[in-house]
Amino acid sequence: MVLLLVRLFVTAVGVAAGIALWRRHAHAVTLARAALVLSALEDVARISSRYGASTAPPGTRLPVALFIVCYYAAWLAYLQKSKRVKSTFAL
Repeated sequence: MVLLLVRLFVTAVGVAAGIALWRRHAHAVTLARAALVLSALEDVARISSRYGASTAPPGTRLPVALFIVCYYAAWLAYLQKSKRVKSTFAL
């Protein structure tokens, strides 16, 4: 039950970030960064847990977790370095 509530919260933050980016709100990038960090934490916790909905075989969990971290880190770097993001959201 707790895992479901955590996933629901992370999903809600992600949806809120998407809507804020779409509507170009002032704090949309900050909310998007928070959504990315929460999603990364939730994904890594889920894949490393035997109680979560992890479908990765035991021998591949570490490489998949590293890929997940790199994927979210790339999006965070994009939000940090992109000139388009800075000009769109006046950062």
